Amino acid sequence: MIKPQSIFLYLLFSLFASPAAQAQLPETDIYLLDLKITGDSVLTGKPENITHRKGYDNQPCFTPDGTAILYIADTDSGSTDIFSYSPENRSATRLTQTPESEFSPSLSADQDFLTVVRVDSDSGQRLYNYPFPGTDKPVLIKESDSVGYYCQLDRNTYALFILGEPVTLQLLDTRTGIRITVAEKIGRCIKTLPGKKEFYYSDKSSDSSWYINSMTFDGTEKKRIVPTLPGSEDFCILPDGSFLMGNKGRLYRYIPGTKQWKEIADLSMYLSDFYRIVSDVTGRHLALVVFSGDKP
Repeated sequence: MIKPQSIFLYLLFSLFASPAAQAQLPETDIYLLDLKITGDSVLTGKPENITHRKGYDNQPCFTPDGTAILYIADTDSGSTDIFSYSPENRSATRLTQTPESEFSPSLSADQDFLTVVRVDSDSGQRLYNYPFPGTDKPVLIKESDSVGYYCQLDRNTYALFILGEPVTLQLLDTRTGIRITVAEKIGRCIKTLPGKKEFYYSDKSSDSSWYINSMTFDGTEKKRIVPTLPGSEDFCILPDGSFLMGNKGRLYRYIPGTKQWKEIADLSMYLSDFYRIVSDVTGRHLALVVFSGDKP
């Protein structure tokens, strides 16, 4: 069993999730980018910095209707809270203001609740559902201790990045509270594609190369898709089933069935390196997390 102290130390260095770690949070900004793909032709707009401030702005996620981008930011209170950015109004709204730190916001498909990873007063990291658009009276998702990252697969199932030595990929059935371990040594990136009964995650179990894998929602079938770009684990999936990754300020695309990643845009003239990358449901808009110095 992993001691609570060990879990907490892991959080400090890999997730930056506790108030005590605020001083260690990297300087990051979120950029918004238009994308148009027609066959092999790719056009990108000029990336726009939508946070543009000193501090930690990170973990963007488009709402299901594409009208807003949820993200986290460090605050004067010493915790991180959830914000919502409207591209139409070019403005941000604060959604939470709590003594706890919230991370990894996502909105349910019916937009009834906002799911977050919250660091509680005992340093435990758990999943909560907040009623939306209000954010009072959060409801704990039971059996969600030691969660680093997550992806909701359907109404009752979550894929969880569980802290430990090693980290594991676990599936949680919220109806029964049962968690099953289906993989080890995974990365932080877990994604779904609407209409598919499989999810995708970064596999870091090999010492020589990392991979993007797929797995069925019940964990019974796994498939290796493609090696990641060297040193990169964050990806997004477009509606056509192709994958995007960033490396050294450049944007790459992989089409399943082809041999390798293809560079589709050099963004280094506009921004420094980026790592996290998310797409809206149409695949026409991307949010990138930009950093300077060593990759967080």
